[in-house]
Amino acid sequence: LNDFATAGRYPDLTTLLDIDPAIGLERVRKRQLGADPPESAPNRFEDEALTFHHAVRRGFREQAAAHPERWRQIDGRLPIEEVAGRVWNAVSPLLNPPAAAPDAAV
Repeated sequence: LNDFATAGRYPDLTTLLDIDPAIGLERVRKRQLGADPPESAPNRFEDEALTFHHAVRRGFREQAAAHPERWRQIDGRLPIEEVAGRVWNAVSPLLNPPAAAPDAAV
């Protein structure tokens, strides 16, 4: 389906911030409660059953495993600074000219 939808065109790199769906959904709920004003309405994806989220995660992980030259999996449980550093390390080699790394732990 992806081949048809994209006419065989793919990005040079896709980063997968991988996290257990239950943890990700809990983070979303906390963020919604901390918003000013509080966000009360989850979006349609957040309304889906946990089994849906596990299936989506499995699908992305399968794509990443099938095409490791184009995908980088990054552990979404890590501190935000470390996630940012790992994303930067994955993306920066593709930039022209090479850019200096931001102030993020790697």
